[in-house]
Amino acid sequence: MEHSITAMTEAMRLCMARFDVEWPDLSIDAARDELAYWIQPNSPAQGPVPGSAEWPAPTGPYARSWHRLFQEADRDDVLLAVARSEEVLGLLSTSATCHHPESPTLFGCVLTEFRPSGSPVFFGVVVDTCRNRTT
Repeated sequence: MEHSITAMTEAMRLCMARFDVEWPDLSIDAARDELAYWIQPNSPAQGPVPGSAEWPAPTGPYARSWHRLFQEADRDDVLLAVARSEEVLGLLSTSATCHHPESPTLFGCVLTEFRPSGSPVFFGVVVDTCRNRTT
């Protein structure tokens, strides 16, 4: 489960960097496809590898799980985590579309940030937040 969450977070991080957007404006579908693009075998010029200058490791509390997945786990573990995260992101996108087809499938439309006092920040699914959002 930790690897799947790490893969999902990494897909979002890479996609936000590619499209220069913050997480509320990030397309769920784009994030779903992002990590698969980066880890595909035989990518152009073999592509960047996790931990390289082109694909730097994150810092902060997320870094430990990132290193366990991208630098310590074998390729099969990484591919399994990517497949699971793609499935979860696909379900999130489908759920948002089914509940509110007029809303774009952006993270900001389906997730909301909760900051309970004395607890870590977490995100919850709220599919009707952006009913009237047009961008």
